[in-house]
This record gives sequence, structure tokens and C-alpha cells, in this order.
Amino acid sequence: MDESLDLVRSLRDKQYRYVRNFYPQHPNGIHINFLWKAEGVKAWEKAFNNQQTDEFSSAFFEPRTIEELYDCDADPENIHNLLLTLLSKNTEPIP
Repeated sequence: MDESLDLVRSLRDKQYRYVRNFYPQHPNGIHINFLWKAEGVKAWEKAFNNQQTDEFSSAFFEPRTIEELYDCDADPENIHNLLLTLLSKNTEPIP
């Protein structure tokens, strides 16, 4: 059993996957003591803290968004959150 509590719910149809993170303050990769004993993870975290990681590998240590939406056909690894793309394009306030 992991030593951290998390709450995530997900819905999926043929093409899309919607995710709701109820603890968005948690990073994508929750700190688990066993994992942090690995030298590779320590080196990865050090590289992140020194800003030596790219956007993809940095995401493990960064907070989550509250909601995520993925096109599973176009993005089977669920890397590109469509909601972030939509929000960045929408500069008008929502009434």
C-alpha cells in the first residue's frame, strides 16, 4: 500500500478520456518513499530542481490540473491535455 492518499475519477468513451483530480495540489508523481530510494529518481528530481528537464519529464514533479481531457485516438499516451489548449486559446471571460 502506498503511503499517500489520492482521489482521481475518470470517464472514457471510444475517443476521449476525461479526468477529474480532487487533489490537484499533489504532483503528477506522488512521493513514495520506496521510489525515492532509487538513484535514478533522485537524479531526476535533482535535474528538475536545477531546471534541466524538458516539459514532459518535468510534469512528474509539477501539480496537476483539476481537469484533464485527452483525445485517445490522436494521443494514446494521454500527454496533451486538450483543456489546457482550449483555455490558452480562450482569452475572453466566460459569462
